[in-house]
Amino acid sequence: MGDYRDLFIADERGNTITEGVKLGNPELGAYLLEFVEWESSTTLHVKATPYPDGLPSYSVIVDASTGKVLEKTRLDVDISNWQTYHSDEFGFEVKYPDHFFHKEFSFNPRGGEDRVGGISFADKRWENQGVHNPSFAITVVKTNLSPQGWLEKDYDPVSKPSPDSFPEPAVGYRDVRDMMVGEMPAIRFQFLAVSDSSISTIVQGDLNTLYYIQAVSSGLGNFSAELHDQILSTFRFV
Repeated sequence: MGDYRDLFIADERGNTITEGVKLGNPELGAYLLEFVEWESSTTLHVKATPYPDGLPSYSVIVDASTGKVLEKTRLDVDISNWQTYHSDEFGFEVKYPDHFFHKEFSFNPRGGEDRVGGISFADKRWENQGVHNPSFAITVVKTNLSPQGWLEKDYDPVSKPSPDSFPEPAVGYRDVRDMMVGEMPAIRFQFLAVSDSSISTIVQGDLNTLYYIQAVSSGLGNFSAELHDQILSTFRFV
């Protein structure tokens, strides 16, 4: 939700309440404020709804003269209209927003590749665009390594440049922490690449299987951390 600088409301009295700058492009994930009622002669009660949907909504109290947000309360995300992706082959299912499309992918098994396939999800406005867009991806990995062991085998941590070296873009993983996804152990970390970054989670599955889950942000925009957590909360083994 940030600091509400990209929000507006046109209330029943014709007043436009703003804070900071004008409304951003709704396709980039802006929130729209809907008038609910006057709390007092100087404050408005509004509902902040994401556009497109898929992110949390908020109940907000706004100063009517300045547009300053005085109070906000997160509302539950309605995922009743979300779609379900189900894979018996890879043993999981996950829900995703109705305005997203999905695309399956596979890997060449030659050369010792332990990634066997997966699925990516992205906003439908990116479909068939042929660009490196923000996305949510699940890659299935066949290995007897733990999540931490596989991460350390395949990637390097972000290294600090020496004082005498020319600064290079940070590449690698950082901020690794343990967590649980459902009842299965997992690790969460940030991964930095030259052209993008991701919120990454590796979940321990059954039968020597890991699930490498990424919310990838690119030069075309960020994939919301809140939406990542909401989709991840629907991940189930089948």
